[in-house]
Amino acid sequence: MEVPKKIGGLRRIVRAGKFSWQGFVHGLKDEPAFRQEFIVSVLTLPLLFFIDAPLFAKVLVLISHLFVMVTELLNSAMEKVVDIASPDYHDFAKAAKDMGSLAVFFSIVVCGICWTYLFFA
Repeated sequence: MEVPKKIGGLRRIVRAGKFSWQGFVHGLKDEPAFRQEFIVSVLTLPLLFFIDAPLFAKVLVLISHLFVMVTELLNSAMEKVVDIASPDYHDFAKAAKDMGSLAVFFSIVVCGICWTYLFFA
């Protein structure tokens, strides 16, 4: 694999956007958990337009959904790196993956708390 040349300015921003888009497509295509969380967000976030609640609460819910997806993507990326670095079973590799899973779980709990706040604010 060829290392890309370092560039700056607008070309760098465009290239970064392209890489981000590729990461998004990979997440949807190859990461079932990310795909599920994305679909849940696409189906539930439009409800924010119909709920009579403070704007702050709605923004909090939106941010919490993004937090879940960001955490899931970071967890998936970390798992891939662990799989390359430690193809055989290792207690440290398992611990790293378990902690990544816990981070995703915590982000989902935060999202649930935000939805609860939205309905009772």
